[in-house]
Amino acid sequence: MIRDPCIRCPASDPRQCPGRLAPRLCDLIDPAHPDYRPGYVDSIRAVAVERGHEPASREAIPGHAEKLAKSESTQSDVIPPKTGVPATEAIALVKAMKACPHRSVDPPCGCSGAWCGFKGGVIVSHADCFDCLRTNGGHPGSRKELVVCRYREDIAWLDHVPHDFAVTVYAKSDEPAKVTRPHRMIRLQNVGRESHSMLKHIVTRYDTLAEWTYFCQGDALFHAPDFLGRLEVEYADVCPLSRIYSRDHPSEEVHRRDRVEYHGGFQVHYGDATIAVPHSGRPTFADPSAWAHVFTTPMPTPLYFGYAAMYAVPRRRITDRPISFWQWLLSEVERSPWDFDRWSDPPLNPWQMEALWLPLFGDPTQYPHRTDYP
Repeated sequence: MIRDPCIRCPASDPRQCPGRLAPRLCDLIDPAHPDYRPGYVDSIRAVAVERGHEPASREAIPGHAEKLAKSESTQSDVIPPKTGVPATEAIALVKAMKACPHRSVDPPCGCSGAWCGFKGGVIVSHADCFDCLRTNGGHPGSRKELVVCRYREDIAWLDHVPHDFAVTVYAKSDEPAKVTRPHRMIRLQNVGRESHSMLKHIVTRYDTLAEWTYFCQGDALFHAPDFLGRLEVEYADVCPLSRIYSRDHPSEEVHRRDRVEYHGGFQVHYGDATIAVPHSGRPTFADPSAWAHVFTTPMPTPLYFGYAAMYAVPRRRITDRPISFWQWLLSEVERSPWDFDRWSDPPLNPWQMEALWLPLFGDPTQYPHRTDYP
């Protein structure tokens, strides 16, 4: 059934608007709706049909039956149209399309297309994506990508992230995200804290990583109030993006032993994971068994790490280690507990990963990893 046009209809004539057949589009251009996405305004204008040619059902919309018929959840077996493209290229294009940091299907728009941040938030078809990937060598605009590890944090601050960043959010809850800038939302099972999200990104995007990946927490500004400014810095190598874990932790007694550097005018603190946290009743942050579980050299003292596992990482620092190694780490974290009081059973719980990220992103000749992982 075709519904009456809404007061926000962006089509030149309300009777042309595709939202009459796909009401979900009306929600996406409603500023009061939690799934508001202003980029859909231009998309609706683009797919409006000529007056007097309105179809009787959504399936009859000329050229847009595919876009208005299915949700992204049915796309796992998508095959490119038969256009003479070799099978190997078609498979590679589908893989690159699904990995594209600018492609988002959250919230689902009720179509089999996607919302493209690279093109300003418009709806694109599979063919559009394939053309873009061919034109841009499989990495459209992907020099820098912000990877956000989110649970239920308010991430409205993403609207202020520099526009040259692609943004991917790994979400471990159904909490709505009130973000208007283009971003990609990927839902994950709530396991393994931020380490699981980071490893999931590394493994699934290993062949399509941005030149620089910036990993952060959903509450990045809590760990670094000047975080947005840190994103503007051109880093030479791996660099933490935080100064503290929180205002009250760790204590000043611990912070006095931090290594301090300055990058782009911002103060960066490296904590020492080999010292005990006073008054915590816990051993040193880093467990030697966790180190030995991953690396083949003795654990260094001090062992520096960035607070809250927030880092700027060049692609080469990730691909210097084989994908099979990262896949093994992911499997270890997925099977580990993450109770705060269980630090090393098995060794690679998320707390230990936080202590190990800096050497993991370091030179593998200086920090060689074991090669006998399953």
